[in-house]
Amino acid sequence: MQKLPGSEQPIEWHQILAWCSRDQNARYQNYYQWRSDGVRFSLPAKSPAALMQIVLGLMHDAATLHELDSTAKTLEEQKAEASPMDAQLAAIDQRSADLNTKHAQSLSADQLLSDAIEDYEHYDSIATGKASSTDIVAVERRLESAQRRHDQLQIQLDKERAALKGRHQVISSAMQAVAKSLPSFHWGVLSDDDKNRNRPFQMGPMHSTTFKVLEILAGDIACLLDSSNAQSFHPGFLLHDSPREAEMSESMLWALLSHVASGGNDSFQYIVTTSTEPVEVFSPLVRLRLSADSDDGFLLRHRVGVGQLPLT
Repeated sequence: MQKLPGSEQPIEWHQILAWCSRDQNARYQNYYQWRSDGVRFSLPAKSPAALMQIVLGLMHDAATLHELDSTAKTLEEQKAEASPMDAQLAAIDQRSADLNTKHAQSLSADQLLSDAIEDYEHYDSIATGKASSTDIVAVERRLESAQRRHDQLQIQLDKERAALKGRHQVISSAMQAVAKSLPSFHWGVLSDDDKNRNRPFQMGPMHSTTFKVLEILAGDIACLLDSSNAQSFHPGFLLHDSPREAEMSESMLWALLSHVASGGNDSFQYIVTTSTEPVEVFSPLVRLRLSADSDDGFLLRHRVGVGQLPLT
């Protein structure tokens, strides 16, 4: 799928990037609260969830369903067209019965008998299926073609739905693994409950003020870890800027990051910025240290947009 359902807005890279990079402008209050300057959805209420489902392989193009509906309507029309033919065949049966009677009554009249036999053979061949009128043949062929296409589409739709169910289970399993790696959490799931549409990723039991933040972080990580799956369109990139909010304990943060590091998978990139000093096991993973103590500590090695004026 290259367009968002409903709005038909083309899917663009900056929209996916807004999801995969939660910075200081996108707090951890709602899973679909992304960087507003990088999204520009025409339907902001529904588009983030639809985009996530498409990227994760949880939504297929509705073309099969639409074609199935169209074929079903065509099939009903063909059946309606065949109804008069059924009445015609019934009339032929009646005509055949009349001819049988006429045949029996005309044994003494040679010409009448000859005509009756000719008519009888013609109608009897149609009634018994040995021969058919052109209209009947055409209708039967169209009806058979429509029924065959309808059956093919139904099988295809069933396969697509089974594939979506399988993808949902795979991502739920990834979320379960993340949740169980955290202290005191016992389960995690990708929910499809409309009542909690703003909480697609859920963990339990709920037990701290950091619960909502952890669900968002864990959901992002589950998607990242699943990005190596052939059915996923996730870019394999994730940025969490200062995720340790709401007084999240250090042990919880390091447990979360340890789960990512334990996979030993180099097919994705996960960037975390934090002011918390890393424990020793994470020291080899530190790529950059920034500090405001001197110009060398800044990202660009000097202050940007800040000029120092003399006091006199």
